[in-house]
Amino acid sequence: MSLTQNSSPLAANGQHGLITVIGAHQLPVAVGQWFGVEGESHIVGSRYGQDLVCDVTFSSYATRQALQAALDTMSSYAGVLTGTVTQSISGDVSTFADCTFLGFEAARPAFFDGSGVHDWVMFGRLRWRQRVPNSV
Repeated sequence: MSLTQNSSPLAANGQHGLITVIGAHQLPVAVGQWFGVEGESHIVGSRYGQDLVCDVTFSSYATRQALQAALDTMSSYAGVLTGTVTQSISGDVSTFADCTFLGFEAARPAFFDGSGVHDWVMFGRLRWRQRVPNSV
């Protein structure tokens, strides 16, 4: 199981789900209506980007500081990593081109797993913005 963007590992010390597209590509729409004219006019522009997310669990960090250092590294990638995101789960590989990494969102505070199996743990979500192909 791996998740990378331009060969930079994301979720290296964690488990992740599938990358999911949140909503369709967005469309700018201008609606016009004029006095004395029935109906309305729609001017539809070219479609643009969409959001991608992936749920992730970071675990097996011996100390809270080690977990925080990994999260700080992840934060340093936000807005910097661009290009293709590659996800591999059990030999099934998916790629998402033209993506900008937006960062990690914590779902809840970090906690220490009292069972002694997972050490320090944090649940959250990785986020990207995918551009329409051939856009800048």
